[in-house]
Amino acid sequence: MRTFSYLTLPTHLRNLLTQASFVSSDDSVPERGTTIPEYKARMKEGQKQIYYVSGASKAAASSSPVLDRLKSQGIEVYI
Repeated sequence: MRTFSYLTLPTHLRNLLTQASFVSSDDSVPERGTTIPEYKARMKEGQKQIYYVSGASKAAASSSPVLDRLKSQGIEVYI
């Protein structure tokens, strides 16, 4: 699993990412996905990173054991 620092990105990429929508492990997120500001609003207290899992397909990423571990800890993950 990789992490990235949103704050180290150039301003134009940060602006783009605030509007982009991503698939989420959170079942309450609409099918359209969620934006980074929406994700940040739901982050657990003390959580400092945005987590994501990638795979050859959504189904492959969704079956990741890493995803299961994070979800069991109540952490939302981008897929």
